[in-house]
Amino acid sequence: MGRKRERAAGETGGAAGKTAWAAFEAFLAGGRARATRARRRVCLHVAGRRDHFRADDAAADLARGPERVSRGTVYRTLARLVEAGLLREIPAPDCTRYETIAGRPPHEHLLCEGCGRVVEAACGDLPGAVERMCAAQGFRARVYALRITGTCRQCAEKRR
Repeated sequence: MGRKRERAAGETGGAAGKTAWAAFEAFLAGGRARATRARRRVCLHVAGRRDHFRADDAAADLARGPERVSRGTVYRTLARLVEAGLLREIPAPDCTRYETIAGRPPHEHLLCEGCGRVVEAACGDLPGAVERMCAAQGFRARVYALRITGTCRQCAEKRR
């Protein structure tokens, strides 16, 4: 029963999935594209994830079952979800990764060049500092990203 419940939550995205789909549907209604069942399935699937996933991971997950979604649709929908502000794109050394934004505290990413690991790190009042910087310039930010690339603790210890 536990695995069925987990899979069901992953398929529907739970409450986060419903909220994400409503926001994405409104975004698409602005003349950007149709709200199709395949796009809904991608949106709900990624809304339920809490990891830094690759597009290929999402495509592989959604390629199974009676309501399969094509790899191309997954890639195009991920791009639209980023555009809608529901997903964050993380250009990592090994490949681009994604994460769901909704319901997550502000954080940045440390990217290891050795193993490709993505580490989340909170940085005090960085979001406030970004807001103040933008306000001082009369700039309305939609999204910002700070990416720090280097070597993680495990890779550094291996080199010693």
